Amino acid sequence: GGAVPLVLFPQGCIYRKRAIYALESAGRPWHIAYHSHSLAGVQAAVAAGLGVSLLPAFARLDTHEVLGEDAGFGPVPPTELAIVGKPRALNAAEQHLVEALKQAIGHDGPDASPA
Repeated sequence: GGAVPLVLFPQGCIYRKRAIYALESAGRPWHIAYHSHSLAGVQAAVAAGLGVSLLPAFARLDTHEVLGEDAGFGPVPPTELAIVGKPRALNAAEQHLVEALKQAIGHDGPDASPA
């Protein structure tokens, strides 16, 4: 097939880097079909069929299709998210953010799937 159309977040996003690296490692051409600073923008673009993206499992919508080996996409290794800081030095707002992130990604950490 032709170049894989990608829907991506801006430079610096770990999922952006991993998607591009995986395609380049497999020798598959790609192009950026759409990019957005917001998760909702990326989700909507994928749902509309503008391209594929690599998203954490919790960000996958019912309107997204998970692409696997039958579509030419290999398995995605887990992505690690680390929160760096001194727990005793966090203020109340920072502690709340850490707890919200833990709940959003689940206890065992995020899984990522091409969608």
